[in-house]
Amino acid sequence: ITFIKDYVSSYDIDVDGLMLGGHSAGGHLSLLYGYKCKDISPVPVKGIISLAGPTDLTHKSYYTGETKDLAYKIFSYLIGETLSEENKESKRRLLENISPLYYVSSSCAPTLIVQGDEDLIVNCENSYFLADKLKKITFLMN
Repeated sequence: ITFIKDYVSSYDIDVDGLMLGGHSAGGHLSLLYGYKCKDISPVPVKGIISLAGPTDLTHKSYYTGETKDLAYKIFSYLIGETLSEENKESKRRLLENISPLYYVSSSCAPTLIVQGDEDLIVNCENSYFLADKLKKITFLMN
């Protein structure tokens, strides 16, 4: 984002905000950056669009069924440590650190969540939990 800001400023374009968005992993990264890095971002995040983005990498749905082996491999890579069924609970904090759900606050940018009910990879509860948490924060602010 710093690179983009510097690049466009060389064309006398002022970047006073940006929208982040993506599908699946891109949605996850948009949410994570927009929530976790909002205070250090060189450009303010004005909004986020998540299309089936994972929001809680501790969610039980990742660790059951046909995709659990893939989840363990991907999440091991993301946390920089081997994740397994046996050590999943001891690594919970590392998974929370890369889960957007755990960074929701009253200063989060407006968020549009798009999620299919029959997604086989990202369980729709991920989106429901995020939406509920965002609604509670908004309700408490009003």
